[in-house]
Formats: sequence, structure tokens, C-alpha cells
Amino acid sequence: MVIQSIPTTGTVESVPASPEFVDAKVARRIFGFSRAHLYNLTAEGKIRSACIRRPGAFRGRRLWCCQSIRDFLRANIEETK
Repeated sequence: MVIQSIPTTGTVESVPASPEFVDAKVARRIFGFSRAHLYNLTAEGKIRSACIRRPGAFRGRRLWCCQSIRDFLRANIEETK
């Protein structure tokens, strides 16, 4: 499965349905977690993220590891009775 995204250049670009890292918007679309919940889970050490920024910059881009989110979900699945 491939998700289609339209970049600002006007061409259609294919994005893998299972990316390795995602921003908060894509994480919400894939996993249903809000931005605040992602930050809380990261602070608790339950999922992994990285902030990508230039040296000396205060702002950057926070990306979450999809595999760590999947691992968190698998670890918290309750058995149905």
C-alpha cells in the first residue's frame, strides 16, 4: 500500500505506507495519537523520537520512530475474553 502526498512542487510523490520516522501529523493519521500524547509517551521513555535541527538553532523538527510506537502498542494489547 502506498500513500500519495502532494508536495509544494505540484507533482505527486509516493510515500511508503510504513515509514521509519514520522512527524506528529502523520503519526496521528497512522496511529491516532495526539501531539501531546506523543510528547508524554516520549517523556516517559515509552516511545523514541529525535529532534532534527541545525547546530545552534532553538527550533527544529521532531520525528517519532514508528517501530517504537508499534512496539508500545503491541506491549499494551489486552487479550479479549
